[in-house]
Amino acid sequence: MKNILHPQKHTASPAKTKGSKLETATDDREMGVTPEQRHQMIAEAAYRRAQKRSFVGGNPENDWYEAEAEIGQLFSQSSELHNEPQH
Repeated sequence: MKNILHPQKHTASPAKTKGSKLETATDDREMGVTPEQRHQMIAEAAYRRAQKRSFVGGNPENDWYEAEAEIGQLFSQSSELHNEPQH
């Protein structure tokens, strides 16, 4: 069983493409969040997902990836709000 707090790292190309690690890291810094803080947020969200089902069934790896998407979406929405033109 894989450890949900430390999933295997994926290698990414250095190009800044939508959804890439480089873009995510840049977005995190722009939002004032360190990579360690983002990791902790994902870990806590994955834990809450498992906790909601009383830790029965499910898949820790899927919990992690769904939590990662959830946190990414929160940052994306927040980034969009900060980047809206002022009237």
